[in-house]
Amino acid sequence: MKKIILLLVAIAVFAGIFVACGNGILAENRYAVTSDGILKLKNHKKIVYTGVSTNFNEFDGMKNAEIIRANGFVGIVKKDGTVLTNSAYNNEIKIWKDITDIAIGYDHIVGLHSDGTLISAGRNKYSQCDIYDFKDIVDVKAGAYHTVVLDENGKLNAVGDWEKGQKNFSGWSDISTFDCGPYSTVAVSKEGTVFSTITGVDGYDVSKWTDIVAVATSDEHTVGLKADGTVVATGSNKYGECDVSHLKNIETIKAAPGITVAINKNGKVFAFGNDDKKQVQVKKWK
Repeated sequence: MKKIILLLVAIAVFAGIFVACGNGILAENRYAVTSDGILKLKNHKKIVYTGVSTNFNEFDGMKNAEIIRANGFVGIVKKDGTVLTNSAYNNEIKIWKDITDIAIGYDHIVGLHSDGTLISAGRNKYSQCDIYDFKDIVDVKAGAYHTVVLDENGKLNAVGDWEKGQKNFSGWSDISTFDCGPYSTVAVSKEGTVFSTITGVDGYDVSKWTDIVAVATSDEHTVGLKADGTVVATGSNKYGECDVSHLKNIETIKAAPGITVAINKNGKVFAFGNDDKKQVQVKKWK
């Protein structure tokens, strides 16, 4: 019964995300966050941002943008399944088709096709682009130099750098969603419990979390979205990035080193953490 209740609540939460976004884009897909700032996809055609100024010339004149992702560079998935980036690999990526999502590392990108297969481009020093054997994939994320995929059976697989244990999924099963930090992986089971590869961070503990429907992580801190719309956090709070316990009616969470972002059911954006480059200045966003 508990599993059914969690599933129904999760469905309601993510359905609410769609309703809350008047432009028809899921809140999860409208925002991206890096340590340099927060990016927002506006009206399917424009990127607005906080923090460090970024070169968006590659996106001039774009239309029908549906998804924004960012890490070492910025990527856009368009309604027709094509992809644009401001990376050195843009000419190669422009020919991709039938893409439903992307994951971006420091210097590589992976695209998810509608049939559950993958395509990649970029640096492959750690084999982070060796994803072609994976099938039936429903989600993909990337850290700095590793790529993690979730298949339709709730199993995680990974390629790439493993030096800090970011591919250590021993004992993990029935995964519903996950996120990658630069050198970490954190996942949520279908029962709402959380697994994490992060070690060595003072005070970091996700073992007692329950009723979690989404996570966002940065290596140094992890944020969890509960089924009731409240938020929990653990790990480094050097910049106040874990000061989220007062939040309610939240439907989307994002994290980057030193920064946490949350969006509520009405589309209001909250940002906490390092503001040395005005990264969390979102009060005027609607």
